[in-house]
Amino acid sequence: MQLLNLSSTNVSGTIPSSFGRLTYLRLLDLSSNSLSGPIPPELGTLSSLQFLFLNSNRLSGRIPPQLAKLSSLQVLCLQDNLLNGSIPSQLGSLVSLQQFRVGGNPYLTGEIPAQLGLLTNLTTFGAAATGLSGVIPPTFGNLVNLQTLSLYETEVFGSIPPELGQ
Repeated sequence: MQLLNLSSTNVSGTIPSSFGRLTYLRLLDLSSNSLSGPIPPELGTLSSLQFLFLNSNRLSGRIPPQLAKLSSLQVLCLQDNLLNGSIPSQLGSLVSLQQFRVGGNPYLTGEIPAQLGLLTNLTTFGAAATGLSGVIPPTFGNLVNLQTLSLYETEVFGSIPPELGQ
C-alpha cells in the first residue's frame, strides 16, 4: 500500500503501531477524526513516507523524535491536537520537509529548536496558538524558501531576527 487516506471518516481510538510496518506508504492521512492517544514512534520507520497528516484529532503526548528518520517527508501536519512537550530538535534533520504545522496544540511548550533552521526547503512553519516561548532562532535566516511563519498566540518574544530578511 502506498496511500492510506482515512481523513474525515469519523475513525476513533488510537493510531495502531502496526502502521509502522506499511513500508511502502507514501501518504498517511488520518486528519479530521477523533483519534486520541500518542503518535506511535513506529511511524518513524516509514522510510518512503512523504506526507503525514495527523491534524485535527485529539492526539496527546510528545512528538516522537523517531519522526526525524523520515528522510523523504515533505509535509508534516500535526496541528489542532493536544500534543505536549517540546518540538524535538532532531526534526532539523528532515531536509526534504516543506511544510511543518504544529499550531493549535496549546500544551506544546519550550523554545523553537535552532536546528529547524537547517530545513532549507521549508516554505511553511505554523506554530500559532501553542505554548512555545523564547525567541525566533537566528538560524531561521537560513530558511530562504520560507513563505509563511505563523507564531501568533504564543509566548515567543523579542525582536525579529534580521537574518529573516536575508
